Amino acid sequence: MTGRVLKVTLCALLCAGTAAVAVRSAAVEAALESETAAVLPGWARGDPRIIFAGELAALATRTSLDGMTMGAVLRAADEAPLAEEPFIFAAIQALLGEDDAAAERLLEEARRRNPRSRVARLLLLDIYGRVGRAGETAREMMALSRLFPEARERLVPELARMAQEKGSLAAVAGALRTDPYFHGAVLHHLAVNGGDPDVVIALAAAQEPAPRGGEAPAWQSLFVDSLISRGETGRAVALWEQFSGRRLNPDGVSDGRFEGTSQFPPFGWKYYDSPDGAVEAGKGAGLEVDYYGRADATLAEQRLLLRPGTRYRLSFEAALLQKGADSRLAWKLSCHGDTGEFASVAIDRAGEPSTVALDFTVPPKCPSQWLRLIGSSSEFPETQGARIQSIRIDRAATQ
Repeated sequence: MTGRVLKVTLCALLCAGTAAVAVRSAAVEAALESETAAVLPGWARGDPRIIFAGELAALATRTSLDGMTMGAVLRAADEAPLAEEPFIFAAIQALLGEDDAAAERLLEEARRRNPRSRVARLLLLDIYGRVGRAGETAREMMALSRLFPEARERLVPELARMAQEKGSLAAVAGALRTDPYFHGAVLHHLAVNGGDPDVVIALAAAQEPAPRGGEAPAWQSLFVDSLISRGETGRAVALWEQFSGRRLNPDGVSDGRFEGTSQFPPFGWKYYDSPDGAVEAGKGAGLEVDYYGRADATLAEQRLLLRPGTRYRLSFEAALLQKGADSRLAWKLSCHGDTGEFASVAIDRAGEPSTVALDFTVPPKCPSQWLRLIGSSSEFPETQGARIQSIRIDRAATQ
């Protein structure tokens, strides 16, 4: 087996090396124990676990198992008949002889005896990975992540890559279904990094829906946005409707009365709370806004799909509750990817709520837009508060 490539690691779990490197990686845990064994009293050094640990650690400098090693292991096994280590040694011997089938059976028995055996699971991960058994590989990765918590984030990209390999999707999806953390993390990774939309959709179908009234997972918004950026607007809308359970009005605003207790961006509201301002919705009183005037801030936003070249009317009902000196709250419209707005209307009337309207035309080459509530800062910061009862966008009457 010398020179044979194995994919076994202790922390990253996914780097390659020779058989000797694989054995060394698997022996690290035992090596740590053997350092402790060196200071134990003589009577304790005969403990089978100490013998197993010492012999396994010694493999870090070898590429084979000699008779002396196996003799010590077998004698110790007589004292600990339920231990998993003899099966690990026998499996390593089978791996060195390039008998993967025997090694797999032995390692699975070792894992059965001790599900927390890092060595057994690392070597099983190598075997499953080399023969392309995606489901078993994914399950071992997730199990090892509980034994090596520091490796979790490194495993996510590898699981995402496996899910996109031909013929592996169903097996990886089945494994991910058993672990909500990895399921969500892999979906998020694919959404952020331009993963195959068909893979994302298939994995999403296996995910448990969010509890009613709960927040939508962040990856959903990221994924819908990525589809729009690819020009797949129709697919993006269909998925958003599936995720949110709502129907999208392409010529208007979603949840214009701010009644939803759940946020479903990008075609639903996304609210921002920060040191610069806060908003609160979903209590039957519209949108409560506090803007502190210290820095420019986006407080709420929603993506729209208004038609380029078409004239619309934006209208909202609102009142200022606290008018800051020169700071300003305003609704602004901009094309996606463009930092400049093409329409803006301020919230500047105190007292009883009143209706304000603005007609505008969507610029050409502007297939999607952002509607944002933005606070603009002043030289002398002062809090500005507002209550927005509703907002809507309709086709403007033709002149």
